[in-house]
Amino acid sequence: MRNFTVALSGVFFAALAGCGSLQRAVAELPEEAPEVIAGPNADIRGLSDPFDISFADVINDFLVLHVSYSGGCEDHDFEVLSNGKYTATYPPEIELHIKHYNNGDYCRGVIDEKRYFDLRPLQYPGTNRIRLVFVKSNRILDYIY
Repeated sequence: MRNFTVALSGVFFAALAGCGSLQRAVAELPEEAPEVIAGPNADIRGLSDPFDISFADVINDFLVLHVSYSGGCEDHDFEVLSNGKYTATYPPEIELHIKHYNNGDYCRGVIDEKRYFDLRPLQYPGTNRIRLVFVKSNRILDYIY
């Protein structure tokens, strides 16, 4: 019986630790983030400067991208764009294009950082879930709101 109590205590504390990491992840979300640009006027065909995405996730209403790029001398900008067209599937799917602007920064440092984007402009009427399909990548994420 003692071994069972010890094992149950271990499971309980592991569950608490898992909840703590979720609370930390939510606590680090910004109060504001640039919105995803969606609609027929979104410039999804324009050029982007090179970058890599090492990780992508959806937390609450935010897309979290872990990006890396070369630079270090200027501020860099990122945009997440969509033409706003959803597939006729369930959940509806929408394509996302990610653009990076180095603003003339040709320094050679390697920058690794998180970028956050507000997904609320993509919410589809009549459902609480959409599938985000990243163009030029094999990434697919579900956004549940």
